[in-house]
Amino acid sequence: MKDLFGGWRGFLKTPSVLEIIKEDLIREFNQADKEGLLASEADFSVSYEIELESRTPLEGRDYDDYRYDMEPELNYEAMRDFIEDMDFLDQVLEEDLDSFLNYDLNIRDVNEMLTAYFEFVHGREPAGSEQEAMLLGLAMDYNESIKDTYEQFINAISSVGKVNKPQRGAKMEWAKKTGQFLKKAFDYEDDPAQQDLFPDADVRGQKMVDWITKNLFDLEDPGAVQKRGEVGIVTLLRNVYSSFYSIGELEDEVGEFYNDFANSGGRWTYVSGASAIGSPNDVFRNKLSYVLAEMVDKKAEEKADERMRDTLEDPESFLRDIYTDYEFEERFMTQPEPEEEEEDDLDLLREHLPNFMARYENVLKFEEDASLQNGVEFSMDDPPYLTGLNEAIEFLKIFFEDFNNQTNWVMSDRTGLHTNVGYIPTVAHEDRDLFKGMLFLNDDMAKRGFEKRKNSRWAMDIKRDALDMVSKGFGDAKVNIGEIIKDEEKMEELRQRLSNSVENSVQGKYVKYLGMNITYLENMDYIEFRYPGQDEPTYQSMVNATLYYAHLIKTINDEDYKKKEYITKLVGFFNNLRAKDLETDRQDLKTARKFFNLPLGTQFIYAPDTSLGSPSANDGLRAWIKVYYENELKPELLKKAGPDGVVQFNQMDITIGEAPDKLESLIFSQLGYGVRIPIFYDGLKKKLNRPDLKGKDKYLIKWIFPREQKSGKPDFRVATQSMGIFVRSLNKFHLSDPEYAIKKSGMEVDLSDPLELPEMGYNALQSIRDSGWRRMAGKQDEGEELDELKFTFTSMNNPVYVKFLRWYKEQYRKWKRGDLEYITSGGE
Repeated sequence: MKDLFGGWRGFLKTPSVLEIIKEDLIREFNQADKEGLLASEADFSVSYEIELESRTPLEGRDYDDYRYDMEPELNYEAMRDFIEDMDFLDQVLEEDLDSFLNYDLNIRDVNEMLTAYFEFVHGREPAGSEQEAMLLGLAMDYNESIKDTYEQFINAISSVGKVNKPQRGAKMEWAKKTGQFLKKAFDYEDDPAQQDLFPDADVRGQKMVDWITKNLFDLEDPGAVQKRGEVGIVTLLRNVYSSFYSIGELEDEVGEFYNDFANSGGRWTYVSGASAIGSPNDVFRNKLSYVLAEMVDKKAEEKADERMRDTLEDPESFLRDIYTDYEFEERFMTQPEPEEEEEDDLDLLREHLPNFMARYENVLKFEEDASLQNGVEFSMDDPPYLTGLNEAIEFLKIFFEDFNNQTNWVMSDRTGLHTNVGYIPTVAHEDRDLFKGMLFLNDDMAKRGFEKRKNSRWAMDIKRDALDMVSKGFGDAKVNIGEIIKDEEKMEELRQRLSNSVENSVQGKYVKYLGMNITYLENMDYIEFRYPGQDEPTYQSMVNATLYYAHLIKTINDEDYKKKEYITKLVGFFNNLRAKDLETDRQDLKTARKFFNLPLGTQFIYAPDTSLGSPSANDGLRAWIKVYYENELKPELLKKAGPDGVVQFNQMDITIGEAPDKLESLIFSQLGYGVRIPIFYDGLKKKLNRPDLKGKDKYLIKWIFPREQKSGKPDFRVATQSMGIFVRSLNKFHLSDPEYAIKKSGMEVDLSDPLELPEMGYNALQSIRDSGWRRMAGKQDEGEELDELKFTFTSMNNPVYVKFLRWYKEQYRKWKRGDLEYITSGGE
């Protein structure tokens, strides 16, 4: 190919370039780094994606939509720009992920997650057998013993005929029992051809395993073709292996997945934080969470688009509510310029960028871009990239010399100058060290010269999420990093695991939001740096940025580059994590110990972050209120009803037909301002089979929330919360248990008297609040858990409300005993 770009040595003689490199180069580089990059400049591939807006209207654009009469009129373009820049998507992405799952996606627990996943992937509801397969796959990721049992089962039936004589009998029995069950479940007795599928001879083993894998445990499309939904893999294992987990036990094992996904970011996990959890080696957890994150992203974009469409339908009213009349007219009234004839974009480029187009037009592609109002985008086409840093900087030099010498083409808040950099010597994706690149990445440095992009959603910092994902695991490296770096094999294994974590941290995210978009590395061998943009790029800033991005991609691809500095950063990173974990463990374990003193069933009022709260919990509470009214309150009211049907409720005379709404209104009023949910503390749950976890991460708090069954009848559900999240969420929990408060206060109260209880319960709570309550009650050594956990308290000053709370607590106790059939039977 013809040398279009000239040599690097000759180019260095340009005074402006020497000044840039010597005086204004990104400060992280020292002289040796700079010389090393320039010495190996041919190792880099570079391609720029340049977006420009034209002052002259372009042919084929909708420019005429923004033309008006010469009289001052509303500038709908400016109003639209203002509204579009309001970042409706950012607003949605900053919502609470838990509430978003509940309210926008109707996902409230793991089973609904599995159903939603299947519908998203396959476009239909899963059959029972398919639900079983997904549940078992997820459970394997949370309990190693489940995975071991399944593998033992498969090995047992597939090894028949391939073992020694003493083993053969036992394994024949497994296979025989399995074959008998499948024949019975799928009616194979009457069909000789089907009977041959599972013959009694010992050669059937692998054929049977293949059939089970295809029809009963295929996470992509599980379920048998015949009698789909009547039997699944869990049903099979329960019949063949009586001690295997039941469906309910498996649901308990995977219960924390919802919390792991919905609250992975801590007390407040933003919708933007929805991402894959686990690792690619998981049976199902990683893939399930990856698809769920895709669903969240898709729904968030739909919600944001809907908000924007609603606003754009009447932008004037919306903006007049924000600005005074004077400010509105200054911003959104315009005097149009005289109309101009539309011109061809290539003709305008040749006219205003003559040297650049003469040099590069034949190797570029030119495209319209939907994000531009009246512009064009161009980038390398054939060849797809510039080879070498010298060619890249020559490209920038010629472009900016023309660009700075004309007035038609401009950069704006809509334009970008994305920079794609590859490392040519790299031949295998697995050799890359993405985590090394994260340790060397500095977001401020990557945006140097493009400060307007600092908080832009189009150039988000990926380092924070990548390091955060690593910080949640890698217990071995936190403790033993000093030994790992001395062992080449262990170091290679750690490098691969860290790179996988970095990749997982961006999975499911919208790539146009990533300032350093690494998702193209595997298939296209380059990183897209989206930091340069708006009206800020200059020749100097782009030369600096190109060199810095080349530095970053070399850290990822070249094991020996900055190796000593990398090891220092790596050891320091894990040592810092270890120190933070130890301190957090000490603080959160101190808090955890307080919970061992709380009685199971202690009542709290939970206050969600948003006014919407938890729709599923609200519906569940209303279902419980209906049952309370029908079974408890209504019979009492009817006993004292007057001849005209009037009853007395809460010191008011009302009709019996008004009573249900009055009861619900009273209870919600007593719960407090906004949305408040009565819940129960149900103990601490220790995470099993996770020896790498320490302190707070070993325990989950179990809360019992109300829920409504599909039949409309009430029920409860278990929700788990990590200790660390709880400590950061104390202000959401309000102690609201009259019995517990009275017992702790030392007061003598007849708990069976509903008329005495409200006043005494209120006084008891007030006395507990008092710093001297233990002295007053003669119980100096008790109640410390309340004092140190700093719970707030709700008052109880209404007999009807307190009576409902006590009844509600009794329903929880019955639920724990399995004694709620008269309420919950026939629910699902």
